[in-house]
Amino acid sequence: MDAHSATATMNFEGLKGSVTYFFNEQNELLKVEAWRYKDSGEDARPLLCVGTVKKQRKVGGLTVPVKMEISWMLEEGPFTWYRFDVHDIRFNSINGQFS
Repeated sequence: MDAHSATATMNFEGLKGSVTYFFNEQNELLKVEAWRYKDSGEDARPLLCVGTVKKQRKVGGLTVPVKMEISWMLEEGPFTWYRFDVHDIRFNSINGQFS
């Protein structure tokens, strides 16, 4: 999209989904946004869902998010429905190359 954001789109068996990634000047992930269905009823509609990086850590030479919050952007304001903290990260590595 621009110097600090990128959108990825995937098509699978007639379903299409997109996500936008936002980065800072050091190319570290700040947040992720996608339009997702919050409910599954007949009147369900897509809502903006935002994953916000709260903490990052350098692991194996890479800066990775280790604490995030996931929120629905409701009419009455954000509703955070998921929080996670990463306690251990292991990469597959062959000859020093990550896979």
